[in-house]
Amino acid sequence: MRRLKNIVEQRNSLLCGGRKDATEFNVWTEQLWRISEHIKQVRKETLTQLEEEIRQLAAHYFPDIAIHFHYTSKSNSPSFEEFITEHNSLFAQEERLGRSLFGAHLDDFSITFQEKKSKAFASRGQQKLVVMLIKIAQMKWLGMRKGPAIFLLDDFMTDFDRQKGVQLLKPLLDLSNQIVITAPGTNQWLAEELHAYGCSYINLTK
Repeated sequence: MRRLKNIVEQRNSLLCGGRKDATEFNVWTEQLWRISEHIKQVRKETLTQLEEEIRQLAAHYFPDIAIHFHYTSKSNSPSFEEFITEHNSLFAQEERLGRSLFGAHLDDFSITFQEKKSKAFASRGQQKLVVMLIKIAQMKWLGMRKGPAIFLLDDFMTDFDRQKGVQLLKPLLDLSNQIVITAPGTNQWLAEELHAYGCSYINLTK
């Protein structure tokens, strides 16, 4: 990622300059394409692993939901030569705008929930559930590679009723991590459930 940042900065500096060296421009363009392809591949592999972890979590705790990731990139050419051919007007646009219009720094991914785009169709509570499952999957993924970590959750139960909240507590507390949960004092059922699990409970007041 540091290498990507450096290439983008050098290329953007060249695009903003008064005189442009075509050879230098092509060198930075190819480097940006190649580093972006590498990062894109690593990201796709990571998303695939996280999606599988989430699938297993959902199958065990939420068997009625399905979550998928879709990686989107501004460059999908199999070779640099084909990329140059397919985007022959891209560089004129870049020169006009003074910045790079492709690269891994501009890539993104979308999430589908129940086969529909989560951002557009999922309710606030469903979106929060998706985020929590992603975070739990990340913690499990991190734990397998780096070891246990501290998991901080600030008022994450606001949009869940007791039934859904209890359902979500199970995969959280099954993690081999230290978990710190903050919540308003009005969330009495959460305090009761955490007490039932034997969790330490501290009531903070002004």
